[in-house]
Amino acid sequence: MRGLRSVDLWERFWVRGIFILMLAVEVGGIGIMRMKSFLWLLFGKKMGLKERQLIERDENELNL
Repeated sequence: MRGLRSVDLWERFWVRGIFILMLAVEVGGIGIMRMKSFLWLLFGKKMGLKERQLIERDENELNL
């Protein structure tokens, strides 16, 4: 049988593989610009106008 089908993750992967898969899904869902802005705030850097405009464009916002 070909095509998409669901699989039981606990039978196919080890715990480490499931953790990596969950992490990849979370990072993909968060978005690149949101992750970048979180890291900037975490390290205490200031965001300039250019970075704010990139985030605005990424999140389809109309204003800063």
